[in-house]
Amino acid sequence: MIRTFAFACAMAALSTSPTWAQSNTATTPQPDPTAAPAAADKFVPSQSIDEWRAAKLVGVTVVGSDNKKLGKISDVLIDHNGAAQVVVISAGGFLGVGGKVVGVPFKEMKWHTEGRTVQISTAPPPSGGGGNSAGTGVATTKTDPAATEASQGYPDVAELDMTEAQLKQAPEFRYAPEPATAGESGPAPSPAGQAGAPKSP
Repeated sequence: MIRTFAFACAMAALSTSPTWAQSNTATTPQPDPTAAPAAADKFVPSQSIDEWRAAKLVGVTVVGSDNKKLGKISDVLIDHNGAAQVVVISAGGFLGVGGKVVGVPFKEMKWHTEGRTVQISTAPPPSGGGGNSAGTGVATTKTDPAATEASQGYPDVAELDMTEAQLKQAPEFRYAPEPATAGESGPAPSPAGQAGAPKSP
């Protein structure tokens, strides 16, 4: 009995000692500075208001400095860093026949979008004196052009500081040719179809 009581006292004293407490306290793990970033950092959750959708730039009307239509955007070339470098414009012709394809630097383009007039509901004024308040009204407002561009994915129109006559004098744009295969010399033949057009897969 005495031996059992002495053993219990010894264990109680040991459990309250600093050494014992330190060895049994759970430690909070520290983040590893060399660890890879969280997966969320590698994704973009939404479109920014200053971003367009590249595929929707194709088909945007291009006008000249005199506000006359020059053609439509048929392609946009980007570099390996993802920056837009060239706008390819299909000018003239009818249904893609008899026209020409011209390339201009992306930075030479000016982009315009008009705000849209939309209707909004207006809240009724607070009633004073217990009378019936007026019903909900309707007003009109113009949307922010940047927000309109982001929503539809493209600007309304592209402007090039050039006239139709000047565009007609521009050189025909050509895409990069296919690499020469073994046994061939000289430049590769142009892709089939319209001159300067990319080859269909």
